[in-house]
Order: sequence, then structure tokens, then C-alpha cells
Amino acid sequence: MAYDPKERRVWCKDCEKDVDPFDAFKNLCENYHAAHEGLNRQRKEITEAAHFQCRSIAAKEIDKAWRHRKMVPACPHCSNGLFPEDFVKGVGMVGRDFALARRAVKK
Repeated sequence: MAYDPKERRVWCKDCEKDVDPFDAFKNLCENYHAAHEGLNRQRKEITEAAHFQCRSIAAKEIDKAWRHRKMVPACPHCSNGLFPEDFVKGVGMVGRDFALARRAVKK
């Protein structure tokens, strides 16, 4: 589609026929909506990748710390040592909101 603001006309570039204003507006809205959804999808993918990268970096740092012969990594909150054998039976889990609330209370 093409338009001319002086003539106040919208037409098809291929066949030179006038396009109904409602159809032109509908096409514009559909393209805008598709572009907006694409941007939202990209934003979500970038956010998920950033969270994954953060976990990946943390796992690499813990793994690197456990390679030391005479030292072990310490918990950043209670400063107790963390040993690989502490995680043999799995990892204890707590809700994210609960954990954030506990941190806020301790500060």
C-alpha cells in the first residue's frame, strides 16, 4: 500500500487501485500488533536468558570454589562452609517470595 497526504488517498502499489480506508487502517493495526507481540516475545526471551546466565555463572563459581584443596565456598548469609556432600541427597528448596521476605527481615 502507498498513500499520498496531499490527495488523502491510499492505494495498492501493484495494481494502482484505491484501498478502502478501513482496510488500510485494519492492515496498519494488524502489523502494529504483530510487531508489538514480537517485541514482547523478544523481551521475555532476553529476560529468561539473563536469568539462566546468572544461574550458570553462579554454578560455575561454586564449582570453581570446590576445586580448591584447602578451602570450601561459604554461604553468603551465614558464612558456614558448603561441601559437595551437603548436596548428595538433593537441594532443599524454599519459595522465592518467602526467601526474599526472610532476607528483608534479617536486614
